[in-house]
Amino acid sequence: MLFPEHNWQPHIAQGDHGRDLYAFKKTLGGAVPFRDYFWVYGPIMPYYYACIFKLLGISIQSALVGEMLLKLLSSVLIYLILNFFIHPAFSFIGALYFLAFTTPFTHTYCHIGGIACLLAMLYFFFCYRKSQRTIYIHLSFLSVFLLALTKINFGILNYILLMICFLWSEKI
Repeated sequence: MLFPEHNWQPHIAQGDHGRDLYAFKKTLGGAVPFRDYFWVYGPIMPYYYACIFKLLGISIQSALVGEMLLKLLSSVLIYLILNFFIHPAFSFIGALYFLAFTTPFTHTYCHIGGIACLLAMLYFFFCYRKSQRTIYIHLSFLSVFLLALTKINFGILNYILLMICFLWSEKI
């Protein structure tokens, strides 16, 4: 299902894929987002994909592997989050459902990074609610910070919402 050689993306020119691939390659070469080339999102994803290009070579398949790694991380986080509420077998089915039927955001490779950060934030929040260890507060805010570096508007909004969640859960 996640094999990158299979053509899951038959029409590449439907969104910003060319701009994204160019940005990843430029970042690999030492260019800085916003300064050396136009970039509309946060700066972390060009660096992530530049690392993937460094490891696997500069190709669309490498970008798809990077995207699939984030999708796999997201499915593991879904499994862990669902374990707080339902039986592990059903959590596994939920994670598999995410892997099998989640359609990718067709315009960029970067949004799956935001999804992984959002899920990490939720997971650490639920860990805090269960154990009351402050390390999970710090990890959830680190996830929000990484989300802001992925997409700033999502990061700011989720920072506010996470603060409300923590304040509300402490009040309860």
